[in-house]
Amino acid sequence: MLFAAAIALHWVAERLSFLPCTDPRSRLIGV
Repeated sequence: MLFAAAIALHWVAERLSFLPCTDPRSRLIGV
């Protein structure tokens, strides 16, 4: 549950440009 929330939060943050597009974690999500 916590892991899924972290992924969702990361996705939202990336969509809002809070995180760089080059973040390696984004590769795991596939975006």
